[in-house]
Amino acid sequence: MPAVPDTDSSELPPGFPRSDYFRTFLRKPVHEVDKAVLTKRAQMVRSAKAKLAWQIARQQSYPVGDRIDLVQFGVEVECFFPQPAFTQLGLVLGNYHNGALCPATVDPQRLGWKCESDGSLGNSSPPASAGTFVGCEFVSPPLRGIAGFNEVYRFVKLLQDEGAVITRSCGLHVSVGLAGVTGGESVHEERCRNFVRRFMHFVSLHENGMLQIGSRRSRVGNYYCNSVKDFESTYGIKYKSTVQNFMSLINHYGRYRTVNLSVLNTTRPRFEFRVFAGTVNPLKVIGYVAVALGLVHKAAEAAIAPEQKFGNWELPKVIGDSKATLRLHTALWTRHKEHKYGFPTGVWEKYGKKILKNQRWNARVFREGTRGNASPGNGDR
Repeated sequence: MPAVPDTDSSELPPGFPRSDYFRTFLRKPVHEVDKAVLTKRAQMVRSAKAKLAWQIARQQSYPVGDRIDLVQFGVEVECFFPQPAFTQLGLVLGNYHNGALCPATVDPQRLGWKCESDGSLGNSSPPASAGTFVGCEFVSPPLRGIAGFNEVYRFVKLLQDEGAVITRSCGLHVSVGLAGVTGGESVHEERCRNFVRRFMHFVSLHENGMLQIGSRRSRVGNYYCNSVKDFESTYGIKYKSTVQNFMSLINHYGRYRTVNLSVLNTTRPRFEFRVFAGTVNPLKVIGYVAVALGLVHKAAEAAIAPEQKFGNWELPKVIGDSKATLRLHTALWTRHKEHKYGFPTGVWEKYGKKILKNQRWNARVFREGTRGNASPGNGDR
């Protein structure tokens, strides 16, 4: 047996467990003792660095928690409204971005719903045999919490009941306010810009899922909502990006993307989701709102971003991405029983399971192509 090394536990590195030293190394050769001590110390240093890096990363996140009830959101519903009902309800078609307030017949609480024109609706109108329609966009006021979900459901249900229809040119936009998530910080703060970077990584990962739950293939490659994954070298937001580089990037990136970032640098900073297909199904619309809120919520609380995805944005690849909707639902709602990202208090209990069922059905329709996507009407589930 090799001689016992002439060593003293006082020579050990600071913080090294001395009982382990005597138990493990006392009867080993000197060169093995030195090697083992150095290996243990290197592991301790790496562990300390990893813990420090994680603490720094956590400081970049925004703990949303119960504040999700205070985060503002809104919707813009594009549709074709029957002319007789439009006149009977007293609706007036306002100008683009200068809409006319809806009367009490459709907005009894006078919250501020607006009706305005939209140039994109002229690309595809319902057939003349279906009657006379008015192409319009209904814009909600800022909403929040379960009361906001209930109001969106009520308003869209009214549109459906009055005979509003959609065509392949119709989209539905969901906006989520930035200030409620960041506690008032804007993109002029580095921490907020890092949050936007994480958010875009999550969007790139779940873009296909958001397209599938809309059930309409006409939204893929649409001019008004181009993919965020088709320009690898032009839109990747860098970690700790400067204000100048960030602004230049989102301006170059443009507004006609699945998620529009250009409205982050306005008087009402927000994320605008343009990815969703048009619908006058109220359950489908509040499901869109839940997904938008959920992605913003998850990105805000995430310490690190997932790997950014590029490519696979063409229609055949979106159709072939059979796990896209499952990834989306697992990331936001089904992985943890208690934590449901994006759902204000009481919304999951009232609508959650219905939304999941609806989105799974629509995703299957998208992949199987069992609906004529160009056909007008409100017969979508």
